[in-house]
Amino acid sequence: MNKKMLRNHAVILFLLFFFTGCFLNTKENINKLPDKKFFFTEFQFILPGQTKESAMIFFKKFPVKKIMFMLAQEYNIIIDITDYNEFIKSGDTAVLKPDGSFRITKHTWSKTDKESNRITIIFDQDYMNPDILKFKLGMYSNNSTLKLFNTEINNQDYILINLKKHLETGEKSLKEYEEKNYDNISPVPGIVESDSDKTEAADDSNII
Repeated sequence: MNKKMLRNHAVILFLLFFFTGCFLNTKENINKLPDKKFFFTEFQFILPGQTKESAMIFFKKFPVKKIMFMLAQEYNIIIDITDYNEFIKSGDTAVLKPDGSFRITKHTWSKTDKESNRITIIFDQDYMNPDILKFKLGMYSNNSTLKLFNTEINNQDYILINLKKHLETGEKSLKEYEEKNYDNISPVPGIVESDSDKTEAADDSNII
């Protein structure tokens, strides 16, 4: 293998690690944060030709709470999804921001208030081939990127499968979530789902 090929391989490996966030020592960086409470602040659903109504159906079915629980357990943080829950419960499609003129390609839900510690999700479904799906989750603090999960999948279930593999506590937290039926319970450890949960979560916010 010549030097040019070695250099090309090195570049490819760098890009691979960069886009999957593997160069980021996420736990160490989060442990250094003075405030370890995060907010789910944005969710983009990209699919050409969709309506607000079809986007709302997608948002309601997506396992946001389960994903956030896995992250909260992995990084020992509190994640507030109150605003997203209120959006889902209200079913108010007026708050969705469409993007596109002739054919709407993207609908975005976003939290009104700006937050320093935030988590965002982008879900991209190919119009011509619905089996091609892209999932991107970002964890940020101010202008710093703490973690990026960026993957192409052919089934939504693979999101949880991939997270379970990439998170040290992934298998354990997913098992706990499903065995204890956390989908139908509130509050659950590490997650703030409503204003009534915030008092209880405040007792856990001084995480070391």
